Amino acid sequence: MPIIIRIFNDIEENVAYDLEFSLVNSIGIDNLSNIVPGGGVGVHLLGDKNPTKRPEVAKKISESCKGRIPWNKGLRGLSYKDNGNYGKFKGMTLEEIHGEKKASEIKKKQFEKKIGRKNTLETKIKMSKSSILNVEGTKRRISAMLKAREEKFLQTKMLFEDDVLYLHNSGFSIFSISKKLGLTRYIVKKIIEEK
Repeated sequence: MPIIIRIFNDIEENVAYDLEFSLVNSIGIDNLSNIVPGGGVGVHLLGDKNPTKRPEVAKKISESCKGRIPWNKGLRGLSYKDNGNYGKFKGMTLEEIHGEKKASEIKKKQFEKKIGRKNTLETKIKMSKSSILNVEGTKRRISAMLKAREEKFLQTKMLFEDDVLYLHNSGFSIFSISKKLGLTRYIVKKIIEEK
């Protein structure tokens, strides 16, 4: 376990790095676990300038890591390794990724894992709050959508009202008017109903 001594609290980052640099120089980098004298990581660690690429530093790091348990030991599917599929399936359903048969097997396994699991009170409260926020967000989206729909209707009405009414008075059906003018039947019907 490394020895950590807190010398200052609440100082700016660049001041902290300068202070660390001077302390590391006075103690000697060989007596510490620092890789670089100034702390932090920056452009000085890129490419060939990266001290971890030197064999003696790599060996020192390797020795210090021996006996440690990796953070992800025993955790399935948690690693930084990218197998080339990261983000490839985003937004796709299990059926689209694996096919119907495999997707149903996966869903069945996921369901069986959850059987008997009890959520804590804290988790239940979080889930409740989340669903309430989703409902409120949905209400806001619907009201915005309705407002936009009404604005679009008013613009369309201004442009097509005379044509719609002329065609309707000439005996055309709502369906044929919507086809001729490229409008939805909803808009045509609403224009006719308002007159």
